[in-house]
Amino acid sequence: MKLKLVFTTTFLFVLMAATISAAPLWQEDGQEYTVQAGDWLSKIADKYYGEPLAYPIIVEATNAKIAEDSSFIVIANPDTLEVGQKLWIPGTASLIVSGDDAFLQQAYLNAVQDAAIVEPDEISINLIPIVESNSQLVWRGEAGNRQVLVLTWTSWDGYDDKVNQTMTATRQTWVTTVPELKDFCTAYNTSQNNLVLRLEQLLGLPPNNGKTRFVEIWVSPADLFRPSPDPEITDREAELIFPISKYFTVSADYATWFNDVYCQRP
Repeated sequence: MKLKLVFTTTFLFVLMAATISAAPLWQEDGQEYTVQAGDWLSKIADKYYGEPLAYPIIVEATNAKIAEDSSFIVIANPDTLEVGQKLWIPGTASLIVSGDDAFLQQAYLNAVQDAAIVEPDEISINLIPIVESNSQLVWRGEAGNRQVLVLTWTSWDGYDDKVNQTMTATRQTWVTTVPELKDFCTAYNTSQNNLVLRLEQLLGLPPNNGKTRFVEIWVSPADLFRPSPDPEITDREAELIFPISKYFTVSADYATWFNDVYCQRP
């Protein structure tokens, strides 16, 4: 199968914490927290939810708590906290999706802006290397001429009549390796009702974007690249600059493509 596809593991790293949980309906579950010196909301959100960008959850819950407890004060500016101020930290069981699209869209845009500037200490060293010796991946074919199984989430119905056929793509297609998404869904807590939103978060997609089908595709590793300045797929990290060395140098065409895509972000 000859397909020019794009491998998205790098963007999974950059945007994995991109969108925070959907707007919640608050329940009793939760706890008080007293602001300490050196605290800020994203730091507290990271402590309790493992997600710095989830801080609006704390803001909304604290402001809602005022109606029943006057010892809480309104958080008018999320960037300003006072030592000794009380916050309400909802328990994860109380985060029920309400489908507030405006909240989700703003959270997504905030995350994209945050991810647009990546610091060296944010580089993941746990990307999945696309090499034949990686037994985590699904392969077929003879050694040296093998294909790897990838998956795309799409609303396009053009794949529907192409099952078990070879096709040549006319544009870049964003994909991920099959085991990643399958493993994530297998481990997902089914008591939560926001799996679609969580998958959109995982893949760095806008919320409620209307994807309707998963499509598995066999593809040559030579037709895959990570959409980052460092597009190599055989290692576990992607650098922040275009590599120039005797071992690997990106083409001028690729650099132009990447810069154009980067400038089109929301």
